[in-house]
Amino acid sequence: MKDDGGDVNRFPSAALPLHSHCSSSKWAASNRNISSDYAYPNNPILPQPLSDLRSFPQGNKNCYTLRPAAGNASLYLIRASFFYANYDGLNAPPQFDLYLDANLWLTVKFSNTSDIVTSETVSFASSEAIYVCLVNIGVGIPFISALELRPLNSSTYDSEYGKSASLLLFQRLNVGSIEGSVEPLQRNVSRKFNISWNGSQISGPFSPLYLYAATISNSKALVGGEHRIMIYKTADSALPPILNAVEIYMARLLDELLTNSEDVNALLSVKTTYQIKKNWAGDPCGPKKYPWEGLTCNYGSSIPPHVIYLNLSSSKLNGAITAALVELSSLESLDLSNNSLTGPVPEFLEELKNLKYLDLRGNNLSGAVPKALLERSNVGSLTLSVDEQNLCGSASCKRKKGIIIPIVSSLSSVMALCAALVVLWKLRRKWKSGTGSPNEEGRYLASEKRHFTYPEVVSMTNNFQTVIGKGGFGDVYLGIMNEGTQVAVKMLSASSSQGLREFRTEAELLMRIHHKNLASFIGYCDESNKMVLIYEYLAKGNLKNYLSDSDSRSLSWESRLRIAIDAAQDIGLQDSSIYTMDANRRLFTET
Repeated sequence: MKDDGGDVNRFPSAALPLHSHCSSSKWAASNRNISSDYAYPNNPILPQPLSDLRSFPQGNKNCYTLRPAAGNASLYLIRASFFYANYDGLNAPPQFDLYLDANLWLTVKFSNTSDIVTSETVSFASSEAIYVCLVNIGVGIPFISALELRPLNSSTYDSEYGKSASLLLFQRLNVGSIEGSVEPLQRNVSRKFNISWNGSQISGPFSPLYLYAATISNSKALVGGEHRIMIYKTADSALPPILNAVEIYMARLLDELLTNSEDVNALLSVKTTYQIKKNWAGDPCGPKKYPWEGLTCNYGSSIPPHVIYLNLSSSKLNGAITAALVELSSLESLDLSNNSLTGPVPEFLEELKNLKYLDLRGNNLSGAVPKALLERSNVGSLTLSVDEQNLCGSASCKRKKGIIIPIVSSLSSVMALCAALVVLWKLRRKWKSGTGSPNEEGRYLASEKRHFTYPEVVSMTNNFQTVIGKGGFGDVYLGIMNEGTQVAVKMLSASSSQGLREFRTEAELLMRIHHKNLASFIGYCDESNKMVLIYEYLAKGNLKNYLSDSDSRSLSWESRLRIAIDAAQDIGLQDSSIYTMDANRRLFTET
């Protein structure tokens, strides 16, 4: 067997066929030896595989992925063994859950430090991979001593539940083989017997063949508080029954299905492409309580779950946006913000017909935003968040390509300023006439407009540690939300000349207006006279520095002209009917 997590010889070679593949969460595992008090030679009868173990101190869910050669639809016996033996010196055996695929196998418990827990289950492989997962439930660190996988003949373990249930070993009785040589039956001498349960015959008459092993199974579940199984010879049998072993299994229905296979393949491709470092182990959507980090799935009673929400914000992604995302056909929300993605916004994102939220901010993307995405954003079926620095609407990109600004003398500066004044005058008239369309091009920002508690504000600002600006209401602080998004937090000062009424007026107004030249309004706090407004954080400084001659980040005349146009649009916005109440109509080059 091959184990990507550590010692390849830690499990017996007979446990897993050499052509099988087993991998675990390598970064989260720790190989440990049991205490010498419980090991050889102090314990000479200890099986070798139990002399060491693997613990998982990190993450809630850590999994082994078994990929047997027989693959999907084959039947396997899976045996897991656990021997604590005070390996950590704490004399405190842990307690944790063991899952097979997305379903609970058992809760591992120990009666004392020398207790050996072994559990076996017989189950069909429902996909090309079998997941065995250890889940931390807060009572010590999960570990495993041995894991075995053996192929079985499906006819031997037939049950009325078929592939919808696994069989959990309840008891195995090893009666052993007969002593002495096996003699063939004489002519006209027979061995026949029946098998009964609680007085009712369930199998027989059965006559075993000479030198052949045979297994008799009962496909119907035996339900009751007491089970009496009897083997007795038939009336015409000359010899008594023979028995080597008895196995009793409990049927456990597999209520939770594995994630849709196309979604699994897509996520594995994303994981490989970007070298995702999140705790992505086992089945993406299962168990329901432990999906992969950053995922939300929808669950049906009879269909495999699909991924509907994928948050890869601040995940150190590099390169182009991978086409594997298109295979997540049920995806409704995709957050790729605050990474280092490059290249254009790919047109294949248009194929995600269920997509309602797309956040691409904080990357190095460039070029035109696909037309279909812009159209869906304009009609309100998609909340699209992108940066305007390098991205543009498809129409505006075409216009940009046709603009040529020759700078041959100081006269060009005069011409550019004159052009800006003309544009300012026309746009102001256009805004006053109500024909402006601020959403024709540029970025499309999302405002969640959520209410934050004051403790949440204190937490996101690290107790108001970093001041990034000052205004009429009070200081502005840098904040970081739970998902890693940076925000600007405006706090009403007790000494502010503007009161609570004006502050609430601004908050109510910002909830209703949207414009590409306005910082996105994220949310607010209004608790016990603690008034806070939360905006998107614009990390690249203020306009004043960019326009300054001493600033090394000089702007082209085309960029300066666009700034003048955008400023005119903002002035026009203040004079247009979009403002339905009085508010502070202030325009700054810095805040």
